[in-house]
Amino acid sequence: MFCPECGNQNPDTASFCMKCGYNYSQPTSSVSSSQIPPPRQNAAPKNTQKPVSVLSILLLLGFFGIVAFAGFQIFSLQQSSTSYNQPSYNNFSNTSSQPSYSSQSDTSPQRSEPQSQQIVNQAFSLKAGQFSSYKFTIPNSSGGGTVSGNFVASGGGDDIFVVITNETGLTNIKSGNSYRAYYNSGKVTTDDINVNLAPGTYYIVFSNAHSLLTPKAVNADINIAY
Repeated sequence: MFCPECGNQNPDTASFCMKCGYNYSQPTSSVSSSQIPPPRQNAAPKNTQKPVSVLSILLLLGFFGIVAFAGFQIFSLQQSSTSYNQPSYNNFSNTSSQPSYSSQSDTSPQRSEPQSQQIVNQAFSLKAGQFSSYKFTIPNSSGGGTVSGNFVASGGGDDIFVVITNETGLTNIKSGNSYRAYYNSGKVTTDDINVNLAPGTYYIVFSNAHSLLTPKAVNADINIAY
């Protein structure tokens, strides 16, 4: 039977409505079954979800577009950096198969051209007891040099001494001490010089120190080649 209060269907033997608690034993007016309202139908649940707005859709599409663009830029940078780091095998093969002879010749030590320097080429006079010296240098890069030439003396016995020595030897000559001579003509009137010397600084000395009274006239033409 149906509850006259709420319309809920209950068993025929029920004393109370199982839904609203209506007491069937209380007096009621006779109501035909046709007049009893049908049971209430539960209303369809309302859709509580809010409709998605057009702005939200546009924002979502914009976000995905930005992400896609950033990913494309990163991919492009990776590709470009990979292409820059790839070695040029063609260039490697060319440089390995064709050695640069010019660079080898540039780095090899270059030998200087032979040089000649004039030590003395003039006529001069030496007083009695006097000497005259001429300095010359053979550079270390030359490996050595050769002194060559000749001299002629005249006047009062027509003889002089000519020696080649170093700076220490020149000091000893001035002080009247013994010295090392790389060339010593002895007391002569003329002589040809041809002496090989190592790199260093030297002096060629023309001396009239043995003469007490007479001066000497000297004509010398001597050079150094290295």
